[in-house]
Amino acid sequence: VAAAQEIASGVGASLKNCRAYGDSINDLPLLEAVGEPFAVNPAPALLLEARKRGIRVLDWKKDLA
Repeated sequence: VAAAQEIASGVGASLKNCRAYGDSINDLPLLEAVGEPFAVNPAPALLLEARKRGIRVLDWKKDLA
């Protein structure tokens, strides 16, 4: 999250105006920090949390077919 904040700040953006995606439960802090999070092909733990928190879940094998 700190690295993402630094990058966003460097271009004059707020994380709440950014998108991010992740596939691991380790990505959850970043997904919670941005305005438009996506769980992409998520591991089971992230899938569970994404569903609980209303984070959009994408399965690129299905969604891009």
